[in-house]
Amino acid sequence: MNGGRAAAIAVIFALQLVPPRGDVFDENGERLAALDTLSTLDVAELKRNHAREDPRYHVGLLGNSRALSVSAESMGLRPDEFFNFELSGSSIRQSVAFLEELERIGKALRIAVLSLDHLELQLYANPVYPPPPARWGRALDDIGLTLLTPGVSARDRARIVWRHALNEWSQFVELFNAEHLRYRLALFMPGAGSHAPLTYRPDSSRNESAAASIATPVMQTTERRMFIPAMFDDDLAQLGRLRDAGIRVILYESPLEPRSAAYYATQPSSHARALRNQLIECCRALALECHMARILGDTGTPWRDANHAPAALLGPYIASLVTQPAPRVGRAD
Repeated sequence: MNGGRAAAIAVIFALQLVPPRGDVFDENGERLAALDTLSTLDVAELKRNHAREDPRYHVGLLGNSRALSVSAESMGLRPDEFFNFELSGSSIRQSVAFLEELERIGKALRIAVLSLDHLELQLYANPVYPPPPARWGRALDDIGLTLLTPGVSARDRARIVWRHALNEWSQFVELFNAEHLRYRLALFMPGAGSHAPLTYRPDSSRNESAAASIATPVMQTTERRMFIPAMFDDDLAQLGRLRDAGIRVILYESPLEPRSAAYYATQPSSHARALRNQLIECCRALALECHMARILGDTGTPWRDANHAPAALLGPYIASLVTQPAPRVGRAD
C-alpha cells in the first residue's frame, strides 16, 4: 500500500470516528438535511446532543421508522414538550439502550413511549448505540447473561455471539460508506452535502412517505424465530428498572394495516404467539404499561405499506396512551 492510499484511509477513519457535535435540530438547513443519509450511530449521537442541550422532555418516542413521522403536532403537543428519538432500522433493544443513555446524562424522559415492532415481524436487532467501548460492554453483558441463564439453548447462546460479531463487522464496513461520508462532511464543512433534501422537522420527526395508491396486500410473515427469550426478558426488566427510576414507560406493539391485522389476529405464527404470551406475562409481573397491537383505521385508509401506519392514525393513538392515567405501580406476586 503506497503512502498516499494509507493517508487517505487514515483521513477517512479520522472523519468517521470523530463524534458529531452541536445541535442540528436547532437549525433548519444543510446539517439537518444530512440526517437522511447518516449512519444510525451518527443520528443517535445527534439526537443525544440535542437532549443534552435542551430541558428534559415531557414526552419522547423511541423506536424506528414505524413512528418516525409522528410529530408534536400529530400528538397534539407543543414543540417544547415532545421529541422523536426514533432511529430507523433499530429494534426494541436499541430503544432500551438509548433510553438508558438519556437517563445516564440526566435527561431521562418524563414519559417514554416505546414502539415494539409487531411481533409477526420478528425484528430483534442488537443496538449500534452507544458507540464503543460502551457497546462492547453491552455485548459482553448479553453473552454473560445467556451463559448464566438456565434453559438457554446452545444454539441461542451461539446466536447472540454471532449477532454481536456481525453487528461489529457491519459497523466497521459502515466506515467506508462513501455516501454516508459525504453527508457526514456536511456536519463539519458546509457545502459538502448541499444536495440533500430537507425531510426532518425540528422535533426530529420525518416527513411522511407517500401512501400506496392501491390496496395494501396482507403482509408476509417470517418463519424464523429471531427473538431470544432470555434476552427479551432482560430488555423488559431494564424497562422496569427505568420505570422505578421515575420514568413513565409506555410500550406498545406497532399496528399493521387492517387487512394484515385482521389476518394475523386469527392466524398468528407460532413464534409471534409464544412471544406475545411471554410479553404479557412479563408486563404483568413487572407492572409495565404494555399495549398489544390495535387495529387503526379501516381498509379504506391508504398506508405506505402493511407495517408503517400513517401519522394521522398513529399520532392520535399514541397521544391517547399518553393521556391515559398512569396505572398504580405494583408488581404482580
